[in-house]
Amino acid sequence: MNKKNIPLASLIAITLTVIFLILLINKNQLKQIYRSNAAIHSETEENQTEIFANNELKFIKSILPLYVNNVTTYGNLYNYVRNRPPLTISNSYYRAVCSLATLYGIDQKAHQQPILFNDRGFQMMYFNVTNKYNNDLHTDLFYLRHPLNPEFWISPAVGFDCLLAANVMREAMPNDDKLVLSNFAQLAYDLSSDDIDFTVEKYKKLQREDKGNGRGEEAGFDASYLTAAAELLPDESLEPFGQPEVVRNRFRKRAGELIGYAFSQCENDCPFTTNSYLMANHNMYPNALYTQSVMTSAAEIAMIYKQLNQEMPEVIRTNMPSQEKINKMLAALQGTMNDKFELDANQIKVISSSGQPIHPECKPPATYTVRNDDYSVFTIYHGVTDWGFDAAMQNSAYAYGYSINPDNSSIGYQRYQALQNQQLERKFDQHPYFPSRFSNGKWSYERMDSAQATDAVDYFGDGYLEFLHCLSPSTPMGQRSNSKERQINSHWWFNALQGKNHAVSYLLLTKTPMLGRFGLNSKVNFAVKYEGITNSKAELPEQETRVRVLRGSEVLKTSNVVLRRQNNTSIFTPSEPISVPMTTASLVNISVEIKHITSTLLTFTNVTLTAGSTASINTNGNNGTLYSGDANGLTTCENCSYGIVDSYDLNNFLTIYNVNGRNSEADFNRDGIVNLADFGLLAQNYTKGTQIISVGAQ
Repeated sequence: MNKKNIPLASLIAITLTVIFLILLINKNQLKQIYRSNAAIHSETEENQTEIFANNELKFIKSILPLYVNNVTTYGNLYNYVRNRPPLTISNSYYRAVCSLATLYGIDQKAHQQPILFNDRGFQMMYFNVTNKYNNDLHTDLFYLRHPLNPEFWISPAVGFDCLLAANVMREAMPNDDKLVLSNFAQLAYDLSSDDIDFTVEKYKKLQREDKGNGRGEEAGFDASYLTAAAELLPDESLEPFGQPEVVRNRFRKRAGELIGYAFSQCENDCPFTTNSYLMANHNMYPNALYTQSVMTSAAEIAMIYKQLNQEMPEVIRTNMPSQEKINKMLAALQGTMNDKFELDANQIKVISSSGQPIHPECKPPATYTVRNDDYSVFTIYHGVTDWGFDAAMQNSAYAYGYSINPDNSSIGYQRYQALQNQQLERKFDQHPYFPSRFSNGKWSYERMDSAQATDAVDYFGDGYLEFLHCLSPSTPMGQRSNSKERQINSHWWFNALQGKNHAVSYLLLTKTPMLGRFGLNSKVNFAVKYEGITNSKAELPEQETRVRVLRGSEVLKTSNVVLRRQNNTSIFTPSEPISVPMTTASLVNISVEIKHITSTLLTFTNVTLTAGSTASINTNGNNGTLYSGDANGLTTCENCSYGIVDSYDLNNFLTIYNVNGRNSEADFNRDGIVNLADFGLLAQNYTKGTQIISVGAQ
């Protein structure tokens, strides 16, 4: 057989083709491997973020029983604060109460429980912030802007904390009470219009005059509040100041300028000096607490947009600190403390208004905090109290460092994980940082008795007072109380502020949306057939019917409703549509779940909600039926089938047969007694269960 010679050119072409195919296959394989690794890496980050968020929720859960309960009262303290013009301590009071109210709202939503107007947590925020105790229609936020208040500069911090509380619990706010929101809007407009006090130029001037007190904290307060007001307040509260979107842009512009200044570095008029990543404040340098303060402001701003699932406006985004700067700040903070996150007192220097150390022997006086192991009083470092350092800002600052670079090799990840590990080791998930009261050398976890009519804030005795004392030894070191109990208990507001510390951290990391623009609501209305209810019942009371609006497994709204009979038929509708808070203009694939105390479960699926509109479901009542006979009530239980008529319901019926059954779960026809008529309904509907009806876009 004769062999033909393959031309050289053809051989080269074949060879190149084979090589190309091999490379292509390898390249595709490499791409697949890369994508696979990236997916695993992304999933790992998502899982770790969820772990961090759940830890913050545990910390929140440990705080609530002491500060938000049916025993502790804030009435005496409230009256004490309100009767001390010019409100020098009001700021701390409102920040504390609103922080605790925010925790209550988060805890309720995280556990898929409704927030009602008469709930303890909502009442704390609503009655305290709106001054309903004295039936005054003006909110106390108005007084916080009053020129006679020497601490007016902190009013934006109060505004943010209280606006956050109101927004988390916005479903419970009465529809006709718009005054609260109009006052929030007025405060924001005042800040954005002020050309004297709340400006970058003013903070630069103050910084030049006193380099011992960094102005990043105040600028951060302003930026956080203006951002929250721009994104959360409804149009109607902004309309008095102009076109709402124009007003919002005004707020955003000033917020961007201020947050940019809060992180700026220069020699003369910036919060941070050139090449320094720690701030001076209270005539102390370095001051880790106030360095964390500006990081917390960045966390608050980022948290707003994360919760709303919307892009940060460019005017703010371009002024936020870079990842590189935050990493350097985290590294600098790490150098000021040990592995237990306790400050190194030897590094702290008392400095003058020029920014220079005063004298080697001039040290900040000792303050009291809590020993890590046995919660006894212990002098841990010289400077401002650990109440502020540990409780008020630490988690939110480190959560932000993690959020902008969640890679497990980053310093943000490592420091936040180390912080939470330390807190879990100290059992912060089982009890708060600080118990409610210190008395006779022991801590009490029973209730917050320290919230009484007494001085709400004892003097810190920090660097500023020591600075004055060093300049003139005759200057007293502040009016410090003689008793340790008084010193510690008077800082109840710092204990309470740990609430917002964990709230901001949780809201920044969780996938569950809890914030939304006021007034950006959709409504749900429906009709259902409910046969068997005695004809004398024109309506079923609110406590008997629960409606849940869900997106997948996420509960958007839980509401108890009055079901009202229509024209003597067996068709029932809610007495008024259910308002659902929205985070975006529309939501698709929504489910609406309806359950009466004695009925099976009915679920409408594939519902679309649109902000400002009402989704009307099954308007004629022909496509959805509640069947009587389920005795499980509105909660699931062991050994029973929720929403299904079965043997459990039969046993329940037999147990209480022929007794007064008013409001009983076995009184299936709601005539007030459990008898054979109810048995007839149970038998008629035996084995009937959950109905799932797809209704399509509404």
